[in-house]
Amino acid sequence: MTGAHDIDYVGARDVTRTRRVSPGQDLKAALEALRPGDTLLVDPGTYAVGGISPRLTRGSVSARIVVRGTDPGQPPLIQGYLVLHDADYWTFSGLRIQATVPTKSALFMSGGIHWVVADSEIFGASSTGSFANVAIADSTEPPNGWLFTQNCVHDAGRGTVAGHDDTDHNVYVMATGSAPGVLSRNILFNATNGSNVKVGNGGNRTAPGASNVKLEYNTTYNAHHQFLIFGSLSGVALKGNLMIRSTGRTPVGIYFNDLSQAHAATAAHDYGYLMGHNVWAPNSPSSTYAEGDNPLSNDPAHDPKIAVGCNGFRPRNANAARYGRHTTVSY
Repeated sequence: MTGAHDIDYVGARDVTRTRRVSPGQDLKAALEALRPGDTLLVDPGTYAVGGISPRLTRGSVSARIVVRGTDPGQPPLIQGYLVLHDADYWTFSGLRIQATVPTKSALFMSGGIHWVVADSEIFGASSTGSFANVAIADSTEPPNGWLFTQNCVHDAGRGTVAGHDDTDHNVYVMATGSAPGVLSRNILFNATNGSNVKVGNGGNRTAPGASNVKLEYNTTYNAHHQFLIFGSLSGVALKGNLMIRSTGRTPVGIYFNDLSQAHAATAAHDYGYLMGHNVWAPNSPSSTYAEGDNPLSNDPAHDPKIAVGCNGFRPRNANAARYGRHTTVSY
């Protein structure tokens, strides 16, 4: 294959390869060449890929396909619009992905089972006018068993595109129907025209949204709403999140909006600072959601005292330190 180097490891029954790609080589071709059990090391530098949608071979439970930065201290920068369809049993880690294509996200995960996106920085939608930095959506079927963890996603759109009013999010789980997965221990900040995380299906309250999604131990900052759970879905559960500074017309941590199914969502042990409501559900009957202990404080004495940035958000306040990405407490 042009633009990658092979290192073969011969086993008793098959061959797996560690391959490598460097700036100036063809990242799309390198992804398409991977087979079950392979690892692709992505060298430091910039990959200006534009909009690409590589045709991925599906991995398996015993032979994951891994794509990771070669040097954790110098993650590669992928610039463009990366669309990954049906990434069954793929792991992506140690990357920086920047949205640069007008109106497009940085990363679009379409369908796929048991994929993982981890330890990566994803940003740029504030410059492209996209509705999200990261979209998690359907392919032929909704995603299943996915994990989005230990990532830093920041600077969503700012409402600069006509028709975008409170619509631009850092992560948008827009799959339809049952899409079980976990969004855990991420840092998400600056979604000043939307939410740090939205789970739902556009603005259609009757269309199926992404059900059975867990949102756990994330640290979120500076958004209209920190979490927006919308419409016809079920089994969405939030716990252990640290939410700081909501700025919308009604500043909210967790906004249950137009929930229409019984037991659609739960929220417990989520800590809020600098907002009007920790959990708010003005358009959803109480039968659709359950709220546990979700402490809220606007007392300066409870200021988490965080430093903003992908390497920050370590609370120096004991109350806040029990929540979010860096907590050692389990709820």
